[in-house]
Amino acid sequence: MEDRYDSLTPPMILASLRSMPRRFAEALELAAPKTAQQVIHLAAEDIGALLAQLAVLDEAVHTTVDHDADPLGADVDAAVADRGRGLPVEDAPTALAEIEVVTSRLADRLDSLSADGWNRSASSPSARYEVTDLARGAVRVAAERLRTTERAVQSAGSD
Repeated sequence: MEDRYDSLTPPMILASLRSMPRRFAEALELAAPKTAQQVIHLAAEDIGALLAQLAVLDEAVHTTVDHDADPLGADVDAAVADRGRGLPVEDAPTALAEIEVVTSRLADRLDSLSADGWNRSASSPSARYEVTDLARGAVRVAAERLRTTERAVQSAGSD
């Protein structure tokens, strides 16, 4: 799967992941208070999928770096392609707090890697992934789910 995320470098990946909590907060702040809960309702499944997929990718990076003989699960293939699912979130404060936790944890894990660490690889049932591929997948998931949330804000604002 070739897309705009395939050319991201490690510094770009880290900057993008670290900016996601702010960008989601800004997207949700655009909604008037009376529509904020409507936005969360519209984007609940997407934000839940974001959180679940980033957790899968964070664990895949950990496995690849620290347990290189261990295979990755099929859920990694779905997460890299942004086809995973998660439990819907209940409210904006909880969603934003969870986005902060999961993106920070993944960015911190990636930031601690040496240059060679980004090239470590592991296999899933259908592909072999370098850490860079997993990290690019995380940015793909976050950016695409952010776009969906922004569309939900626009939709709620037009009602």
